[in-house]
Amino acid sequence: MDPLALLSDEEDEAGADGEERGLQDPDPKRLRTAEPEGVNFEALRRIGYGAQAEAEEAANAAASLQGTFSALQQKAQEDAAGRFKADIALDEAKEKAQDPSRLGCEEPPESIEVYDEQAAQRGDDAENQWPPWSTLEAAEEGLTKTLVDAMRTAGFTEPTPIQAQGWPILCHGRDLIGVARTGSGKTLAFLLPCFARLLKEGLRSRMGSGSGPGDDASLPVQMQKQAAGPGAYSPEILVLAPSRELAAQIETEARRFTASTGIATLACYGGEGTRRETLGRLRERPECVVGTVGRLIDFIDNEKHWYGSQNKNPGKVLIFAFDHEECDSMAKKIKAALNGATVETLHGNKKQADREAAMQRFRSGDSWIMVATSIAGRGLDIKDINLVINFDPPEDGQDYVHRIGRTGRAGRKGKAITLLRKGPDGRAMIFITQVMRRTGLDVPQELIEALKQRRGRDMSLAAEVLQGLTNQQRLERSWAKLI
Repeated sequence: MDPLALLSDEEDEAGADGEERGLQDPDPKRLRTAEPEGVNFEALRRIGYGAQAEAEEAANAAASLQGTFSALQQKAQEDAAGRFKADIALDEAKEKAQDPSRLGCEEPPESIEVYDEQAAQRGDDAENQWPPWSTLEAAEEGLTKTLVDAMRTAGFTEPTPIQAQGWPILCHGRDLIGVARTGSGKTLAFLLPCFARLLKEGLRSRMGSGSGPGDDASLPVQMQKQAAGPGAYSPEILVLAPSRELAAQIETEARRFTASTGIATLACYGGEGTRRETLGRLRERPECVVGTVGRLIDFIDNEKHWYGSQNKNPGKVLIFAFDHEECDSMAKKIKAALNGATVETLHGNKKQADREAAMQRFRSGDSWIMVATSIAGRGLDIKDINLVINFDPPEDGQDYVHRIGRTGRAGRKGKAITLLRKGPDGRAMIFITQVMRRTGLDVPQELIEALKQRRGRDMSLAAEVLQGLTNQQRLERSWAKLI
């Protein structure tokens, strides 16, 4: 409600009469709800409404608007400056991304430079060891005529520089690091020597001939997975690619030679809905697999029962553990690490029949790793154990001699490795050092330093062993002078 409408003309008249009588109204601004009959400007002036007040109010409003406008203008300028800086930073980032030096190397030159480190170590010319195969005719002997004819059919007329220089090196079985620009032919530079080697050595049958009753080619694909056995499939050629796009590109290049060579290639990479299809095609056992690291690790970890890396058998290995629980735990871990390899255990908690069966499999070579407690340290006569590992050291020197005596039998050579902890295995350090000194073996410097740090009950024994080593070294030096 407008407060001006509540002012009473009668109050103004009463106020005027009060002045004439010398009296003053105690509440000249008292309000009432009656409708005014007119506007009393004198009353407005007394309560602060007037031209001067309006002017001041207008000035204040103008100042407020000016301040708001200035703030908005400043904010707009700051936003524009921020966008300009962001655009500059984006342009700089794009330039740096395109700069090969940001990747740790310079842009590959147009010229070809070859450096052979082995030739340099021999003192030979390291830069002119490998004449390039500059024509397809020159490459026929190394790559086979089959591959070269396939290149001609595909429209190739001559090798690119990286191909001409890389083919002779790779076909001779040498390692190679090649750096070349995009589109220079690097894919065929490393693929074709691999294909040529497979053609010369003969392709392994991926699915068998299907002629014999034991041939898994006659089985459905689902049953071939179980029939393959642990680690039965490993590709002849494995190519690692950093991205699925590059893996697919390499697969496309390799498949141009499938018809002429019979070499099947499969790309393995991540992506929704691709895993089942890729696994199905892997069970056809392609010779060449191109994969991203993540997908290959997935397959190796989850498909060990038929697909995985093939492990080279180093010979029979006997591992000594502390007790039966550690035997079983270690055997389980080794089996998982070696993609399902058979690992035997031998300890007192196994039945006699199971122990004899494990010994027979280890002796015959069906299993080449055995994890055992000290019961295998005596009476175990297997002549072809190549390596003994004391995962936990024995209690005394006599047991140590019996353990390491399981290798190097019947005139053969063998190795024994003992794992020692600086704290709890102090006594083992002492008797192992004594055995090595008596048998004329050099005591490792790390073991000598560990003996010097012994304290407590082992300190005197360690000092005695070290004194014996010192005397032996002095004697050996004296003999050397006499000789």
